[in-house]
Amino acid sequence: VTWPLRLFLQEYQDKYVTDRALVSQTRLLARTGKRPQVMINKQFARDVPSLFRLNGSPSPGETEEDKIRGAYEGIVKAVDGNSEKAMRITLVANQNLGVFLYEKLVLKYGHRPDIA
Repeated sequence: VTWPLRLFLQEYQDKYVTDRALVSQTRLLARTGKRPQVMINKQFARDVPSLFRLNGSPSPGETEEDKIRGAYEGIVKAVDGNSEKAMRITLVANQNLGVFLYEKLVLKYGHRPDIA
């Protein structure tokens, strides 16, 4: 199932990203060593340790915070250091994205008996 990014973001945000989620649902990761202080979306932080994969691999780190930072740093690197883009990605990179994509697949292929 493919469609233009603009249309995906519009539909996804209409269904799953509420105004409340955009404004008040953040988690602050304090500065540690050389790592800067980072404000992270709470749903992203919640889902990283158990659900998130970066290039097919779990986020690196021993602790939950290490994994969250590792995932965020990987996203920042993927968008050439643009922290604004990285923050926008963390708004959609969570369990809701999986649910949304699953629903799309069911709509597209649910009629096929060979696909469960």
